[in-house]
Amino acid sequence: MENLLKDNNEEIFEEPENAENTAASKQKKPKFFTYERALFLTTLFFGLWFLASVIAGATNKYHNYYDEAQARLVIIQNLRLSLILFIPYVLEKFFGLRVELKILIFFYLFAFVAAVIGETFKVYYRAEYFDKTLHAISGFIALYFGYGFAYLILKNGTGNHKFLAALTLGFLAAAGVAAIWELLEFTTDLIFGTNMQKIIPPELFNGGNSYAELSGTDQQIAEFFRRPEGYKYALMDSMWDMLVAFIASVFFAIVMAVVKKFNKNAFENCVIYDPDLRMAKLRNKNKSGKTMEITIKNQ
Repeated sequence: MENLLKDNNEEIFEEPENAENTAASKQKKPKFFTYERALFLTTLFFGLWFLASVIAGATNKYHNYYDEAQARLVIIQNLRLSLILFIPYVLEKFFGLRVELKILIFFYLFAFVAAVIGETFKVYYRAEYFDKTLHAISGFIALYFGYGFAYLILKNGTGNHKFLAALTLGFLAAAGVAAIWELLEFTTDLIFGTNMQKIIPPELFNGGNSYAELSGTDQQIAEFFRRPEGYKYALMDSMWDMLVAFIASVFFAIVMAVVKKFNKNAFENCVIYDPDLRMAKLRNKNKSGKTMEITIKNQ
């Protein structure tokens, strides 16, 4: 079926293929929970939380819930992770790519827990294994996304090991993301004096300001850093973050391989390419001023 475009003074119409298809299309009701609507509502929900967190950090001087450095970190982390919400729209508009909805929502939820629950509500400093749990989850997410994009490229090629090759590339992507995130944490702490790397020991915590002196007496500080767990504290935290993400990505890669063995159709559409997603909608005004949208499809 082709869309016929005519001048502004003419009508735009479609020629039905047959009467049965016409009757079926009239009886078919549009779905309420479409991909676009679900994505919009999810983006709106998490976007409002990120916005509220940024406002909480920016207005800290009125409620003093955070130390000065922690307030900066709340603003930075929520602004940075809120950019994740724009990823699916950029992928669709400029590349014609659509990511599986359930993994996108999981990705949004991960960012929400990391920024809002972790920083805004200060759970990072209250739950001992909160940070390491998030790094493990990040290993899975990076693996899944890396695999999805790699498999999209490889699946139409020749060869018998496309899944294994895509999974390997996904694993390498997960390792790269873990390292890049640590560099990002280091850069943020260096520029803004925050404590994203969690380099300040809880025993000597000074409010999260990596520019300020540690809390505690000189004797307490000396005793802490005299022990191996003291002088290795900052290094061990960063290395454990990357190691946890690495182990998690290996574990989930094995799980995906096992699932694929018993279900050949598993993980086939993690990321899909549809050229229609990036085709602009033509807006054509008729004489009455009404705007009609016609999606141009590749023939």
